[in-house]
Amino acid sequence: MHFLIQTKSGSRAWNRLSTVSKLNQVISQRVLSKQKEYEEKLRESEEKYRKIVETTNEGICVTDTETIITYVNDRMAEMLGYSHEEMIGRLGTDFVDEKDNAIAKLNLEKRLQGIDDTHEFKYIRKDGSHLWALVSSKSLFDEDGKFTGSLNMLTDITDRKQLEEQIHRQAEELATVMETTPVAIWIGHDPQSHIITGNRMANELYETEEGENVSANVTPVRRFFCKDRELTADELPMQEASLNDIDVRNVELDVLLPSGKRRVILGSASPLHDAYERVRGSVGAFIDITERKQAEKALRESEKRYRALFDKSMDAIILTDPRGVWVVLSINPAACQMLGWAEEELIGKGLDVVFDMGDPALSTQLDKHMLSGSAMSQLNYRRKDGTTLTGEISSTFFIDSNGEPRMVNIIRDITERKQAEEALRQSEQHYRLLFETMLQGVVYQDANGKIISMNPAAERILGKTTAEFLGSSSEGEEHYTIREDGSPFPGLEHPAMVSLRTGREVQDVVMGVYNPRENCYRWININAVPIIQPGEDKPFQVYTLFNDITESKRAGEALQESETRYGMLFDYSLDAIILTDPRDDGKILSANPAACRLLEWSEEELIGKGRDVIIDLDSALSILLQYFTNWIRKSSSFIPISKYFSVKCLKS
Repeated sequence: MHFLIQTKSGSRAWNRLSTVSKLNQVISQRVLSKQKEYEEKLRESEEKYRKIVETTNEGICVTDTETIITYVNDRMAEMLGYSHEEMIGRLGTDFVDEKDNAIAKLNLEKRLQGIDDTHEFKYIRKDGSHLWALVSSKSLFDEDGKFTGSLNMLTDITDRKQLEEQIHRQAEELATVMETTPVAIWIGHDPQSHIITGNRMANELYETEEGENVSANVTPVRRFFCKDRELTADELPMQEASLNDIDVRNVELDVLLPSGKRRVILGSASPLHDAYERVRGSVGAFIDITERKQAEKALRESEKRYRALFDKSMDAIILTDPRGVWVVLSINPAACQMLGWAEEELIGKGLDVVFDMGDPALSTQLDKHMLSGSAMSQLNYRRKDGTTLTGEISSTFFIDSNGEPRMVNIIRDITERKQAEEALRQSEQHYRLLFETMLQGVVYQDANGKIISMNPAAERILGKTTAEFLGSSSEGEEHYTIREDGSPFPGLEHPAMVSLRTGREVQDVVMGVYNPRENCYRWININAVPIIQPGEDKPFQVYTLFNDITESKRAGEALQESETRYGMLFDYSLDAIILTDPRDDGKILSANPAACRLLEWSEEELIGKGRDVIIDLDSALSILLQYFTNWIRKSSSFIPISKYFSVKCLKS
């Protein structure tokens, strides 16, 4: 068979089949050679790709449609601390922090739509530590456009995140410092200081809101003075620092605020520079020294008052240097008069010229100074003429404004007071002796009726110790006190309480008080006396004096009982009983019914008559000798008495 063949030059020729076969073989060989060449290049390309994938500093992770890992490079495994085998076949979200899982699922929805993106994820390494990575994800599709998975490239940004966290933390700390520091800090945000804002302290100082622009160039609502001269906006420290690129140090400003208040501030300002050393703004830090300035003013006024007090004080004041012999630095007129020295004579001398060095209390005073820096005591002093006096001294150590140690000694002549104290001591001793030994009970109560003191006699009469009574009052004591009729004696009606309310004395009140020691009531006669301070109208104390009248009251009760029995005997006796006064010719004082019946007189008729009305005086001698006599009836008839009778003289 023949075939028409067209040559390279375009001519045509008929060839036999055998020639064509040979041509096909040549073509096939060439095609195979090209295929091998392409396969070699593909192999080389894949090798290069594999080397790039394996040697890149990025982690590479390929996942399928279910986010199951199908491939990870060495760097990816190294980043998370796993082997390839430990990662392949697991969900990609298994290695992501739980909080980022929701974001990872949302990104999968984007991959399905062919949307590529980049996101930051926090991964969890095998050892539990965290890895921050910037993940760039790209969707993978097959030849038919079907989604087959995602290619994820991870860049380790842990160091960057840590740096960002550190910067954030430092910024937060700086912001906290700015807001909590007791210093007003302002920031100028431009070279002309037209925008200035401050921290919390600055806002409080300037009476502004947070973030408010306080630049005097823009909001001239405050006035500034320095050394009594008002400043312009550009003369203020922050403006001067930024405009002239200089540091401004320790400027004291008097600020008049919109509210009318004045503040004194002290501070400094410095310029802020950009990366090219150009001024970009300024910063100023100021403290409010208003109170300090006021304190300084008050100190100056105090020093004036101190000088006036020092010169006019009636107490001696001596300023000394406590080092060495306590050299006198200053002395007031009262000290000169007290000690008999002129100021010029004492200045520069030690205190040994005025102290009685033999006084044992002196060393104690010095020891107190060494321990606490201050002391109070009584010392003996020597005048210039050699006489001594007793003085009460109060000494205080301090450091003066120059840093020098000083001791101020204030001395008061208490010689007369000591004499008065001795007299008072003796008086109190006499009073205490009387208080302790007197038979009357004495109780002191305060303005509220609380018992504050009582003497031994009161303890004995009332049956309790002072300790048991202290702090108690008359209120609520009804079950311990009674009236003479046996009824309760309310506490508010006790003499002491009445005296406290009225401010008057209450006298001769009889009260029964239960004595727990004797388990019986003791009867007392009470006088309550209020104690009122001069110039006051209400008592601040009351003292109660009382006598124990229990025995006399019992004797009275016994007498009354005896008189009752005698009255019954007198009235109901069958014998005649006549009571006479032997000093008054036997005047009849009383006659019982039996006597009246016997003598035929009524009691009224007999009372006041002499005994001669009823006795036969002629038989008086017989009375003494024979113990009987004749008695005379009213009718003048005689009654012979032949029995013994009793005559008893009663002493009223």
